[in-house]
Amino acid sequence: MKALTTARLLFVHGNFIVRSGCGSCSRHMPTRKLIVAGCGPHFRERYLSVLQERSDQIEIVLVVDLEAAEPSVRSAFFEASSQPRAFVFLPDNWRIQPDLSKLRATLDKLTGVADADSIMICTEPKAHKVFALWALEHGLAIFMDKPVSAFRCLQDAENLNLDFDELESAREHTTTRFVLSCERRMHLGYRYVEDFLERFMTRYRIPITSVNVNFGGGKWILPFEFPILENHPFKYGYGVLLHSGYHYIDLLARLASFNKAIFDFDLMHPQVNVQAIYPGDLMRMIDSDTYAHILPGTEISERTRELKYAEFTNYGELDLSIQGCYRAFGKHVMGFSAQLVETSVSARSAPIDPPDTGRMRQESVHIHLGHFSSITVTTNSFGKLIDDDEPEEFNITIATNPVMSDERAVTRLNRRDLSSMHMSVPLKAKLNKLSRQSQLNAFLDGGDARSDLGSHRYTIALLAEIYRQILRSRDEN
Repeated sequence: MKALTTARLLFVHGNFIVRSGCGSCSRHMPTRKLIVAGCGPHFRERYLSVLQERSDQIEIVLVVDLEAAEPSVRSAFFEASSQPRAFVFLPDNWRIQPDLSKLRATLDKLTGVADADSIMICTEPKAHKVFALWALEHGLAIFMDKPVSAFRCLQDAENLNLDFDELESAREHTTTRFVLSCERRMHLGYRYVEDFLERFMTRYRIPITSVNVNFGGGKWILPFEFPILENHPFKYGYGVLLHSGYHYIDLLARLASFNKAIFDFDLMHPQVNVQAIYPGDLMRMIDSDTYAHILPGTEISERTRELKYAEFTNYGELDLSIQGCYRAFGKHVMGFSAQLVETSVSARSAPIDPPDTGRMRQESVHIHLGHFSSITVTTNSFGKLIDDDEPEEFNITIATNPVMSDERAVTRLNRRDLSSMHMSVPLKAKLNKLSRQSQLNAFLDGGDARSDLGSHRYTIALLAEIYRQILRSRDEN
């Protein structure tokens, strides 16, 4: 029972571990007057309720979005317990890397800006960097959704490193907080795993030798929808890696960093091989004849038949296989692999529904510390298929070698166990959503939510190397 007992002791203060650097507490001033940039479905589902619950503490001085979003944004706030002081709606073409000087000219003249002390940036990722630079110029604390930035075509993927460096450089001239929302950072299950790893690795000096991630996004995009997607798009040369895949790249990089306590090695230059599947590939595998067979009497087959596959040549990755390792002085330190797949079972049953409808996540993570411990985390959202009223499926299994006589041989936790350990966490709460909300609450309280921008340096390095290999493989073909 020792591993389980240790975890309980670490979680005794509120919902989350309190220790130096965790972001639960901070000397920074909490947020009081907030700007919100980007109020799409993600913001409304994850974050709006948090702001409303804290309406007696926080004033939304300004809401910024695109002109096309005005009806939905105003509707979202119509019955809210606190109303934003002002709205501003920008030209729709500002969705893609807006010009910083134009953004300054538009926002700086607004009265609410002078009062603000912080900003939430929940825009499409191609606008993240510009809004963040503007916020840093004004000394605003920043809470920004992952990823740090995006690009307009695959050839510009190297800008991921440059964008990160530019933001870090700009931040060096301020004392402000910059939090990147990335849900595995405050996920109850993954925090349990990380605390086990920290204790086990410190005691036994055993490194993580390999990590395998398997993710299924369950997002069914019809062939003729790819060219019109603006949220979670593919037409700009990026795909799953900058969508849900970022969480798993971040997880790989962070797990690799645990080995720094044992080995001195370079986290900035991982070795990577990739195999990518693109929208055009999927259309050849599941073609118009397939749609005619499974959805007879609809227009989907005909609309798919009219598409020219060449139009999708430069689209971003739909599914991706990654094999890689970290090395020190030419020697292997840790191997890793990842299958990041959007093409998995979906609950979207009506083609007239929006593409984001019915997404069903599948996730398994396997962590091995040589012959001495193995950890498996598995979760899925298949309950959407049957309107299941049961808690979400989430399981952790930790096994240790018998030579570790003080360790429990096998520890198993499920979703009910996590709520038993954290009495304030409802059994029906979704852990990923809860994690995002916990990060926002930590930020609003003046903390770094365990996800300061600088802590994503190795994640960006791994991400950029994967895209470098994707570009190389496309050039070779």
